[in-house]
Amino acid sequence: MSNMVLHHKVRFYNYHFLVMLFSGLLFQLQGQITSGLLKYEGTATDAYVLFSPTSSRQTFLMDKCGFVVHRWQSQYFPGQNVHLLEDGKLLRACRIGGAFTTGGIGGRVEITSWDGDLLWAADFANDSIHQHHVVHPMPNGNILVLLYQLKRAEEAIQAGFRPDLVPAQGIWTEKIMEIRPSGTQNFEVVWEWNIWDHLIQDFDATKENFGDVRLNPGRMDVNYRDDGAPNPSDWLHFNSLDYHPVKDQILISSRHHSEVYVIDHSTTSSEALGSTGGRYGKGGDFLYRFGNPAAHRKNNTADRYFYGQHDAQWIQKTGHEDAMMVFNNGINRTPEPFSEIFIWQPAYDSNGGYIVRDGFFGLAEIHRQYRANPPTSMYSARLSGVGLLENGNLLICEGNKGKISEVDSNDQVLWEFVNPVNNFGVVPQGTVPQSNDLFTAKSYAKDYKAFSGKALTRPALPLISSPATDDCVRLSSSTEQWSKDPKHWVRVDIENALIHLSPELPEGIEFSLLDAAGRLVRSGRWYHAHQTIDLSSLQSGVYFIRLSDFERKLKISSLVIKI
Repeated sequence: MSNMVLHHKVRFYNYHFLVMLFSGLLFQLQGQITSGLLKYEGTATDAYVLFSPTSSRQTFLMDKCGFVVHRWQSQYFPGQNVHLLEDGKLLRACRIGGAFTTGGIGGRVEITSWDGDLLWAADFANDSIHQHHVVHPMPNGNILVLLYQLKRAEEAIQAGFRPDLVPAQGIWTEKIMEIRPSGTQNFEVVWEWNIWDHLIQDFDATKENFGDVRLNPGRMDVNYRDDGAPNPSDWLHFNSLDYHPVKDQILISSRHHSEVYVIDHSTTSSEALGSTGGRYGKGGDFLYRFGNPAAHRKNNTADRYFYGQHDAQWIQKTGHEDAMMVFNNGINRTPEPFSEIFIWQPAYDSNGGYIVRDGFFGLAEIHRQYRANPPTSMYSARLSGVGLLENGNLLICEGNKGKISEVDSNDQVLWEFVNPVNNFGVVPQGTVPQSNDLFTAKSYAKDYKAFSGKALTRPALPLISSPATDDCVRLSSSTEQWSKDPKHWVRVDIENALIHLSPELPEGIEFSLLDAAGRLVRSGRWYHAHQTIDLSSLQSGVYFIRLSDFERKLKISSLVIKI
């Protein structure tokens, strides 16, 4: 390879054009690849990835080679998560204005058909409530909606909040509603729970909720603060919901308290107001909490695990039944912040409840604690998520970077993709993308029910071009590659500024010429005819020529440099 590169360097300085395969110059181009597919190993899971960039009104369904096989358009930016339902509909939270302003704000929930038709929508945004971060589909077709609810400053002080912790605009409590959609914009509230009904404080005996914090781990200490929330009204900042259909429990994550909580969904709404009732006899109090014992006065720092985590979820896969998982962001972790994936097994009792020892909810086993090498190379202070695939691999979304990765059980990175989309569209290759955040990303197997009977066709071009795209298509294609050397099909006429494509190419071949940013500058198709591409009018720079068949499965990709 070194002799070939040297040979081409000589021609580079003496002629106008240079053609060679990606593999020959990949190391020279690597510094220009800033987004799109960065890495693809043949053992990466063959699945689709769903993501909705925080600065885009589009939601993308992409294959592992970076080709968008389906997309949905909305009038709104995400607010924040999105789900592809088994019937092919898209459940998406949307961002609209209102009285609440903070990270993760939403306000609207939409259900869209596979073809992009808006089927149902409802706004949850007024002076007293605002949807934020997540909505979650239930097995019965209902939807869990996470809401901020405003409590006036005087209400907060009466509830036992220290006055110095209460801003003039009041405190935001966290509320969960289960709704049943109907028609095109109506819904029925079938169940609700509010953290405001499960508070504890030992600051002022003359106020509500007074008691011993240490002896009441099922309630939230109103005066605990951890990371100095930028908005003091948003003192908890719940950021995820998950539902366990067998246990009939809901898992919640609080970024600002660095804890996760489990509540009993089997209660009635009336029982959820108190501390009795429901399958587990605790009413709406916490059945379990984990991650930061200091939040309920268990101050052994050795027992702290979480730092601003996101995407808390149950796992129902072989070897991890009823385990829990989070993307542990690592904010305020010392001496250096880093993110990790943390999977653990709570300590369950024989009835499916949770074992409490001395007021402390612990764990029975740590299943996995994935950290990058070095650990600080994976760090996202906010957003982010993770999924456990059927084969045990992890799909990791580093939200701040807009980066999605697949990591196997041996901690080897098999696949990496950086979102190139922001509010201006696709950022040119070679430009470091800004505002390309992702709240999370989800993996769907190709036999997922939503895809039954649907046409998912790989387009001619990926979302953005990168050298890794070609390796990905070559390794993932189920068809045989053309048997001849690719150089046989592409010949450069240096003197006349032309590219000749061989008349021996198979019938019905398409060509695409792209610039370094992945923009199409020439294209065409022919049938057993000699094809010439005139480059004389192009500006100096790096170009890629691609040849593909009717099925648009990439076969050849070569590099052209004009100087």
